[in-house]
Amino acid sequence: MAARGGNGGGTVSRWANLTDEEVLSIVVNQLVRGTKLSDVVTHMHKTYHEEGFKKPHPYTYLRRALERGMLTFTIAERRHHPFEGRIRNAWPGLNTVEVVNTADVSDVADRAAKMFIDFLRHKSKEIPKNGREKPHVRVGLMGGGTIMSVCRTLAPALAQLEKDEKIRLPDLTFQALAVGDNVRQPLEDPASFFTYFADPALKPLKCDYVSLHAPVFWKRPPDGRDIEDEEFEQLRAEARSCDIVLVSAGDFKDPHSFLGALHSSAGNTYERLQAANCRGDLGRLPVSANGPVPLGLFAHRPCTLVGIDELQAMVSEGKRVMLIAAPCGDCQTHKGDIIEILLNLRDKGYILFSDLICDSLSARNMRRLTTVTG
Repeated sequence: MAARGGNGGGTVSRWANLTDEEVLSIVVNQLVRGTKLSDVVTHMHKTYHEEGFKKPHPYTYLRRALERGMLTFTIAERRHHPFEGRIRNAWPGLNTVEVVNTADVSDVADRAAKMFIDFLRHKSKEIPKNGREKPHVRVGLMGGGTIMSVCRTLAPALAQLEKDEKIRLPDLTFQALAVGDNVRQPLEDPASFFTYFADPALKPLKCDYVSLHAPVFWKRPPDGRDIEDEEFEQLRAEARSCDIVLVSAGDFKDPHSFLGALHSSAGNTYERLQAANCRGDLGRLPVSANGPVPLGLFAHRPCTLVGIDELQAMVSEGKRVMLIAAPCGDCQTHKGDIIEILLNLRDKGYILFSDLICDSLSARNMRRLTTVTG
């Protein structure tokens, strides 16, 4: 770090009374205020009388701050992106459309977390039902890296709210809507998202959890016919009562997507999906350009509590199904193609989500928008 000591000019140096941590704090505060690195050096000379603070030193402190997580970036202001109007014009009927001017999943997750908190604030003003003292919100979580990022951002955002607001917000029940069977990325199991909310700083906000575990054995009656597991059916019924569902989408061509990964783990199923013109998935539910792909193509169907029909029914009932789409976390491939396919299915009668949040890179790669002015 910068050398300590007097300045040799007779002026008492304030620098000598600072610890290295205090210097780090001063540098970081200057940077977040927009001060140029060269002006940080000037500030140290004029304010702390330290001539030994040279041009390389702000870079050293900046690197330390980044390594320690002292500097984070969020899109603080909501700015309407031009493509939002184009999407609304091309596919009317969406509740909200947000295009975040970014190509990074963390920025999309930040906007989704803010939208979710706004949803809770709106719910807190509703008249309680079923004799409850305050509203209750059941939140369905589908799997995937994008929804994981949303939960990882949402938990501290809720924790930072004032205590009085936490008391006013609805009680929350988070429900996993899919089993995490992607062992390459076990943290993408929706049940693992619960750990982000196990933070004492969220109190007095009340959070409950409903996990999903696929039964090891299905019950088989004497005649050999399969019957549904009672617990699994109970979870399905609870899932259909969700007030809001957070769901992401995957492009079939992306080898890192849930379905795309089948090319190396279940080649036969992958080929059958290809033959059915599968283009991707919505919350692990495969879709083509013409509609849902039959789950019969799978030897064992994806274990989800909701299907395409349930999502569509939720939207028709006025519940919120939020499609949150961001570039692939592994290869940064945009999601423009699969978002456009899912939006085009609205023209065929498949209204699968009520709200859309996506990145600007994906929006710019929706072919239909190139012929639509907004």
